[in-house]
Amino acid sequence: MKYLCSNWQELHNLTHTLSEKIEKLNNKLEKQREKMGEARERLLDKELQVTDVLGKIADKIGDRINISENRGLDMTAAKTKLAEASVKIEEITIEGQTLADLIKTEITETNKDTLFASVKTSQNKIRTLAKATHALLVDTVKEITKVLPKKNSATSTPNI
Repeated sequence: MKYLCSNWQELHNLTHTLSEKIEKLNNKLEKQREKMGEARERLLDKELQVTDVLGKIADKIGDRINISENRGLDMTAAKTKLAEASVKIEEITIEGQTLADLIKTEITETNKDTLFASVKTSQNKIRTLAKATHALLVDTVKEITKVLPKKNSATSTPNI
């Protein structure tokens, strides 16, 4: 039988050195996992913040529509656009949940490529929906402005 080390002391020292290296690598891996977890949370927060902002804007526009209706103005077109925007906001919320599930999925060697691709696809879908929602909200404001009474002064802005 052939030994790798000439005596037990060398074997002990080698084992101890290897144990230290393994512990350092495990510590490094744990720190990387913590950083990855933090990055995942930041990504999710960033993407879902879009929903909150668009929701607040939609609420303010909805309030404007209610005020205008109380003044007797026809807000049918604006309400239609706002309803479309609300549907898009709901779609963003659903896609945000999908993204959250993807982000919480543990990354393994076998799923990493498909998982990263799925996260990227979900992000792109959220961004596309957000752009479409923003455009609908802008159109809603334009519909509101169309029915507002015109003022004589060129510098005055309509009060809602």
